[in-house]
Amino acid sequence: MIKKQYKIDFALVTLTGNITRYLLVRPVVEKDSEIKSRWYPIRTWYDEDPLRVFPAKIRIRLRHFFDTWRLYASSKPDAVVMHAFETYYIYAIYKKFLHPDVILVNNPDASVGHSKLYRFAVSQTNLLIPWSEYFKNEIIENYPDYPINNIRVIHPGIDLSKWKKKDIRKSITKKNILFVGGDIRRKGGDTLIHAFQNGLYKDYQLHIATQSGYLDPELRKRINFDQNIHLYLDLASGSDELINLYHLCDVLIIPTRRDSNSWVALAFWNLQRHISCFLICRYGIFGLC
Repeated sequence: MIKKQYKIDFALVTLTGNITRYLLVRPVVEKDSEIKSRWYPIRTWYDEDPLRVFPAKIRIRLRHFFDTWRLYASSKPDAVVMHAFETYYIYAIYKKFLHPDVILVNNPDASVGHSKLYRFAVSQTNLLIPWSEYFKNEIIENYPDYPINNIRVIHPGIDLSKWKKKDIRKSITKKNILFVGGDIRRKGGDTLIHAFQNGLYKDYQLHIATQSGYLDPELRKRINFDQNIHLYLDLASGSDELINLYHLCDVLIIPTRRDSNSWVALAFWNLQRHISCFLICRYGIFGLC
């Protein structure tokens, strides 16, 4: 007996941390013989983008369209999985009027929106799969009429084979603090820089890995004028250079203001439990290692 093969389209944003989810999910899906997948990765920001001449709000909408227009031109799938803001709204309208039987799955990396357009999109969504219980509870609070059984937490996880434990037998000559976060202000990088320049610099070196698109001139100036701060821009998720930074550091600090969960902390946790690792968020300071 031949098993049914489900046709599933994936429209996932590949910006900063979201690319980690994309790189983890795609190989697993493609190994499943019961799934025939089609992929429409949304690049959003990249240096070679010919759309970079447009203002940011226009550019992001055009990029979403150019990276996902084949969703509408291709044959009808059984389901669509997306995390794609503008594309999510458009596909919800498309589904309602043309393909109401397509299963629409939204995989947000944080909370769902509150606008009328977003609420309409949620009303057309068959399954919401947030990354954490925290944001599941937020969805329930903001969308009390949405079926609770249609909200499933699926943590994206990490590839443990890439993040091998640190060799603690190496001598430590200098203490190094590491911050990793694409959206440097939302992740609290500015708070860490302030704390570092007001005392921590006496005993530590600070290493910051972030995305150039989020680094505003004021923060860049503060970093560039401090010889104790080392800046790394646009490192690829899971790259050797980024992993080497993790092995270099003695303390990981994430002063995040808002996060569904932290891949950064999870990767560090797997490296070595004997190293200090702190997640600093709206609830306080938590020692993770």
